[in-house]
Amino acid sequence: MRCEVVPADLTVAEQLDGLCARAEGAVGPLGLLVNNAGVELTAAYERFERSELEWIVAVNLVAPLVLTRHVLPGMRERGRGHVVFMASLAGKMGSPYNHPYSATKAGLVGLTQSLRAEYVDSPIGFSAICPGFVSGGGMYARMEQNGDELPFMAATVDASEVADAVIDAIRRDRPR
Repeated sequence: MRCEVVPADLTVAEQLDGLCARAEGAVGPLGLLVNNAGVELTAAYERFERSELEWIVAVNLVAPLVLTRHVLPGMRERGRGHVVFMASLAGKMGSPYNHPYSATKAGLVGLTQSLRAEYVDSPIGFSAICPGFVSGGGMYARMEQNGDELPFMAATVDASEVADAVIDAIRRDRPR
């Protein structure tokens, strides 16, 4: 197995639409898609600018919708595949000052449920992973490095535990 970096700006339609084809050009047919991009901003809800809301929705929800749509025909043709959506506990239980992030991650949970229902008799699986605060990587590593202490960050999970959950979800075709 080899790894290739295929960068793209997920907010630029042309780059987003061509990403899967470029990835397949680099490594061959895609049998696994892990939608792991995610951005967030925190603020009182009425303080969010429209452009900020659109940016969060574009990266966190539109990009996974589009990328998944691009990989499904090949997976269906090959008779196998799995799509993972990196959601969040915030998508199952909204968090204050993080409304757009929570809404987009809830959208990924709903998308996973819908795709599992549609592809129930298919060899293609779909999983949503909903970690809480991840230490050692991701968005909250920056907060930890800065020494930020937020009252709701008491419980964290290690990035390796999240990786293990992803692998388990793929191997066992778990919904979450």
